[in-house]
Amino acid sequence: MATIEGVEIDLMPTKGMKEEAQRYRDWKADGEAGGTEVAARRATQILSGDELSADTVLQMNSFFARHEVDKQGEGFSSGEDGYPSNGRVAWAAWGGDPGQVWATNKADRIKEIRERTMSDESQVRAEPDELSVGDFVRWNSSGGTAEGRIDRIERDGTINVPDSDFTVNGDEDDPAALITVYRDTDEGNEATDVQVAHRFSTLTKIAALRYAPTLYKRAGETKFEEQEDRVMEFSFSSEYPVERAFGMEVLSHEDGAADLGRLNDGAPLLFNHDMDRPIGVVERAYLDKDKKKGYSRVRFSRNSFAQEILTDVKDGVMRNISVGYRIKEMEERNNEFVATNWEPYEVPSSACLLIPRLGWEDPCFPLLQSRKKKPLRRILRLASHHKVHPILRIKCPQHPTSMWCAMKLPKRQLLQSATASATFKSCAASTKCVTLLSN
Repeated sequence: MATIEGVEIDLMPTKGMKEEAQRYRDWKADGEAGGTEVAARRATQILSGDELSADTVLQMNSFFARHEVDKQGEGFSSGEDGYPSNGRVAWAAWGGDPGQVWATNKADRIKEIRERTMSDESQVRAEPDELSVGDFVRWNSSGGTAEGRIDRIERDGTINVPDSDFTVNGDEDDPAALITVYRDTDEGNEATDVQVAHRFSTLTKIAALRYAPTLYKRAGETKFEEQEDRVMEFSFSSEYPVERAFGMEVLSHEDGAADLGRLNDGAPLLFNHDMDRPIGVVERAYLDKDKKKGYSRVRFSRNSFAQEILTDVKDGVMRNISVGYRIKEMEERNNEFVATNWEPYEVPSSACLLIPRLGWEDPCFPLLQSRKKKPLRRILRLASHHKVHPILRIKCPQHPTSMWCAMKLPKRQLLQSATASATFKSCAASTKCVTLLSN
């Protein structure tokens, strides 16, 4: 049982939801389009056998509300032309109709529990010495409550609210606070440009509000170059295509494509994407247009854990780095999806290699890069030995202009021929018409 504000609630996916999530996977295995990376992750969560988090349930409820209109599209229902439509495939990933009913009921219950708790907390007001700059607070607002982060405190004077004529006086018995208002989104709580002022007697201290957008991640082995004591520089991104649920994703490294503002504003260096385990700070991030790579200069913390990681980096024990980023704009080019506007959020050290060749080398790299055809058995044997998935570029001779694609090829989809042919279920012409070519 999950526990929300001290109240137990069953958030275990139902059998019907699991059947829908498995249907999504079967459709994707057959080459059907539909569903984003988030949809693929949601199907995995539903099939995992574990309870979902309260925030995930709320996100599911929001998804179903936004995409209810997809049911009106052709191909959503069985028997219609185009079935399953892209909308129907995505709908299944989130649990289908059983998931919609379940998420609606659970979300209503979660909101009821949280609203009741907020009402109880609203009676507990902050004491004059209880709050500090950086604390998060809640207060009554027209139509409900609002939340935000304290930017400034005044104990003997007046706070003028920016872009308004409103002022609040503070004193030792009831200080005033200037607060940045946060808004609730599907990905957590995000700071707005709005600031307000309130006295402590109207505020209630709350837990920190975090904005956790859905991030894509890339990882690989890099070369660390020591610049000075505790300072390292390394590559963290490249234009190498990575397979996603929606197709092959490429990060553009042209001028203006990457928004490095967050990294250059002192973004944290994390251990395994864990916000509670920072091991340093990013001092500088930049793109090398010639090499088509992103580089980061970081300073490791002096704390004991960070120093252990730094020692492993210097000794060559830890050589992997991954980057978490979100995509703001994307366009399709030559059957690849190019992120023309993307924003790195964090640069963690990583304990494991997730994606071969993110701008660095992998044990299978020389083999996969060869321009000659290679026997499939040899590729699979090396891939299995090094525990990686070979990403191969294939071409359908009957569709030379439209069927270029890069994909992971499961063993069950490969023909056991020495001529290195492979099945390609997305090609309706034939299951044997694809010739395997190297990148």
